[in-house]
Amino acid sequence: MKILQKSELKAWKKAKKLGPKKTIQLLKKQGLTGRGGACFLTGLKWELVKNAKGNKFIICNADEGEPGTFKDKLLLEKNPENIIEGILIAAYCINTKQAYIYLRGEYNYLKDSLKKTIEETLTASRSSLKIDIIQGAGAYICGDETAIIASIENKRGYPHFKPPYPPQKGLFGKPTVINN
Repeated sequence: MKILQKSELKAWKKAKKLGPKKTIQLLKKQGLTGRGGACFLTGLKWELVKNAKGNKFIICNADEGEPGTFKDKLLLEKNPENIIEGILIAAYCINTKQAYIYLRGEYNYLKDSLKKTIEETLTASRSSLKIDIIQGAGAYICGDETAIIASIENKRGYPHFKPPYPPQKGLFGKPTVINN
């Protein structure tokens, strides 16, 4: 795995220059949506959590339980720096110091290299963000955002009715951004 150079992390540097509010406005203007099935606007989700009071969390959904899908696997294998950079930007925009990557159980072999990339990226960005990797149990149902939350909380990975939605009441009952 390559070491990040100072010339990298261009999006992170741009977000820091713009600031949280303008970065979120840019995401909304561009119409960026999540890679999950709901196609919820990323900027709107981040804005909802940013405006909430108290502790907040970010979860990167890398569970990918649909048969024959490997988008997360390819990103984690070939370009994990971009995933970590996206988490950094989200954390900066919503003002949190804790993020989680919910990694599909079958992708355990990627865990060590992902940890190394996290460490290198956080060092290069000079961020104090803490990113923990949570290993999924390999259950298809845990691809649902509320099931992921339950699984991280050491509960049965089972979806729950909404509302409340995770940006309102997510991980540990706190506002949470979940992005694929």
